[in-house]
Amino acid sequence: MHIACGARPMKRGRGRRSERANRGERVSQGKILAVDDQLYFRVYIEDLLREAGYDVVTQPSGADALTALEAGAFDVVITPTS
Repeated sequence: MHIACGARPMKRGRGRRSERANRGERVSQGKILAVDDQLYFRVYIEDLLREAGYDVVTQPSGADALTALEAGAFDVVITPTS
């Protein structure tokens, strides 16, 4: 698995809740694109990262991932190494 970070770092909380969180709204930790041809991996990583508060998009191929990257910005892209 290869993890490539975008140009902007993800923001971490400093012990204070944001106004949105104080109103009970879901606050994302960042947006992640996970790419793998194995369905079980995509489901696993999506569930794991969503529970941690991230917005997650999964794609089954590099071509689909490129389309997703053209359509929107991501903080992190997770891809297989082989």
